[in-house]
Amino acid sequence: MKERFNQILKKLSRRRETPHPFPLRRPPRLENKVERRGNRQVKKPKQ
Repeated sequence: MKERFNQILKKLSRRRETPHPFPLRRPPRLENKVERRGNRQVKKPKQ
C-alpha cells in the first residue's frame, strides 16, 4: 500500500502542472454563515 502511494507521489511530482490531487480547503461560503440573533440561530439570507 505504501509503495503504491509512493509511486503515485512520484508520478505527481513529475507532472508539476497538474492540479493538486486533493482539493484544498476552501473558506466557508458567506451565505452559509449562521448569525446569532438573541437565543435563536438565524441563517443569513442568500444575497
